[in-house]
This record gives sequence, C-alpha cells and structure tokens, in this order.
Amino acid sequence: MLDFITEFFAKNWHWFLIGALMSLAMFLLLRLQVALRNQMAKNIQALLQKDPKLCLERLENNRRLKWLFRKPVLLLWKLDCCLALGEDGKSRQYIEMLRDRKLEPMDKLELYQKEISFFATSGDGDRAKRACTDLKEFLKKAKADKEKYYAAILEEAELIIGIYVDHNTGLIKKLIGRAEHTKNDIMRGVTQFRIAKLAWFKGDTEMMELYLNRAGKNLKNTLYAPIIQAAKADPSILETK
Repeated sequence: MLDFITEFFAKNWHWFLIGALMSLAMFLLLRLQVALRNQMAKNIQALLQKDPKLCLERLENNRRLKWLFRKPVLLLWKLDCCLALGEDGKSRQYIEMLRDRKLEPMDKLELYQKEISFFATSGDGDRAKRACTDLKEFLKKAKADKEKYYAAILEEAELIIGIYVDHNTGLIKKLIGRAEHTKNDIMRGVTQFRIAKLAWFKGDTEMMELYLNRAGKNLKNTLYAPIIQAAKADPSILETK
C-alpha cells in the first residue's frame, strides 16, 4: 500500500504542487481583499467625517466599492452621508431602500439605530417610536436584549425618544449624572447638549445656557458645533434640533 502511494505521488507530484500553489494564491488573494476592504472602510469613515458630500459622490461613482462591500453596507454609508448633510428627502429614500432589503442582523441593528435618531430629530416622532419598537422586538427575538452591549443600545434608543420626541424633562437629573461620569469628551458634550434641550422645554434658561456653553466646549469641530452656536443666538432652535 505504501509503495502504491509513493508511486502515485511520484507520477502526480506536479498536480499536488499546482493545487498547493492555487490554495496559496487563493489565501493571499483573500488576505489582500480583507486588507483592501479594511483600508477602504477607514478611508470612507474619515472622508465621511471630513467631507460627507464628497464621500457620497465617491460611494455613488466608485464601481470598485461594489466588489469589496455588500450592497447594504454601501447603502448604510450613503445614508450616513445624507444624514450628515441634512438631506432629509434622500435620507428617507435610503431608509426605505434598506427596509425593502433582506439585511444581515448587524445591518438591521445599525439601520434601526439610525432610523430612531433621524426620525426623532426631524420631527417624525411616530416613525421614531416605530423604529424603537422594531429594535426592541429584534433584540428580544435574538435573545440579546439582556446582554450588556445590546441593552445599552436599547437604553440609548429609549433615551432619544424621551428627549427628542416626548420632551421628558424628568430625564435631566439622569443626564446630568451621566455627563459627570462620562470620560469621553464627545459623548459628554452630546449629553450636555441634550440637557440644554430639555432645560429649554422646562423653561430653565439659566440651565440651558450653562449646558449649551459646556456642550460647545466639548463639541468643537463636530456637526453639533453650528447648531449650538445658532441655539445661543436663538434658543427656540432647540425645539427642533
């Protein structure tokens, strides 16, 4: 038996070599594809923060991206661009396009989060609450609603509804505590902006001004910066922003 195997290998060694080389080539190609995908994703995220309009143009016109990323991923990025640009009409179009597709779990989770934030801040409270309900049902069905990471996502979604839709001023105390214990400057600034917003609805001008100033210091060079500046001149902006 051993002699047969040895003889067989001796006669067909070149096929084994070709197979090994093909496997190696496939492995290297896959590694290259992963590296290209990761680098391209970083570039897109950086461009999205710096110039969302240019980022959207590249997402729409760069055909190579279709070979590297799934269609839902590209649609979610396009949605991010439109949200950053304040293009409500296009944002709604991309949301509907994503809703009509069969999404992987993480894509669906991301979509629900973006929907809640977008509709809550654009004055469509019913759609925001519907998306929040969808998120709850999705996490419960996946038996992930009790896991720390996903429970935090759900808590944030409900907080957005409470602030932007229900204008629940009873959340101010909770938000002040969160701002004091948050180490990340950006997240602290966002929380401070939310406190200012609720203070406006409460009619507490002093608190509103205090937290607008604090938020302004932590949210320099972010999308919040022009909103905060405008709110200092005209606080009524906080009703819709």
